[in-house]
Amino acid sequence: MALASTIDYRLKPLIERFGDRRIAEIRTADIEDFVADLKKPRTVNGLDGRKLMPASINRTLGLLRHMLNWAVGREYLDRTPFRRGTEVLVRLEREDNTRRRRVSEQEEAALLAV
Repeated sequence: MALASTIDYRLKPLIERFGDRRIAEIRTADIEDFVADLKKPRTVNGLDGRKLMPASINRTLGLLRHMLNWAVGREYLDRTPFRRGTEVLVRLEREDNTRRRRVSEQEEAALLAV
């Protein structure tokens, strides 16, 4: 189960952007504009020019997509704004989650011993 602070953190941008709107009023263009705004540099913890990482944008979009899919499943919506039939209209950001592995002291010693 996610922590309440994590849930609040993930919901905050969605509530700020879509909180006063009915779910049926959210269109594909609204989501595209939302993504463009999430990509803009902002002040975070007093630091200017910080950008959200693609993974953070994807987690927020994933939550929105989940809510809209839930609404489709409950027949509150006919379709999700993320798709038109089988065509994906809003794609997630490409994430670069590769990590650089460091050689441990034991591995370094073994290499030097050879």
